Amino acid sequence: MQCSNCGNIVKSGDSYCSKCKAKLIWKGDSTAKVITKVYTGKESEEEIVSEGKRQLGGIVILLWVLIGMGSLGFIIGFFSSFVTILEEDIYSGFVALIFAFLFYGITLLLFIFAQVGIRNRKSYAVPLVRTILILGCFSIVGLILVLVVFWGRIKNPFAKRYLNYFDGSF
Repeated sequence: MQCSNCGNIVKSGDSYCSKCKAKLIWKGDSTAKVITKVYTGKESEEEIVSEGKRQLGGIVILLWVLIGMGSLGFIIGFFSSFVTILEEDIYSGFVALIFAFLFYGITLLLFIFAQVGIRNRKSYAVPLVRTILILGCFSIVGLILVLVVFWGRIKNPFAKRYLNYFDGSF
């Protein structure tokens, strides 16, 4: 059998190619398909862009979901503070309004900056997404599982090259 990434002959049942270290999955007809490419430095810019986009696809969806949830929280916090001002107490209403603007506004800006950074292939998106993933684990319990998956995606050399993030690891 041959590795579909480098053409090296691999033994049936191997999970990694010995030459290019690509992770392989075996189909029923005894052919190996590469499921994770390995960065070798010889890839064309087109291959880097397509693999980088593929690696960051889930992170982009996660950021859109977080932007939607943050916007909803911002709107609810904004209107509930006005209801509190009108019905109950002016002081607690203004505290709620300030909290809504500071907490939801700052988190929304972080999510939007990360989304724009990924879209425009900016290097600041890598540490910003890492920060969002770490802080998200403290607020949303289910995000811990997402962190495990997406941490590897943002750490992938193709994703780093796509975002022009050079940290000396490739």
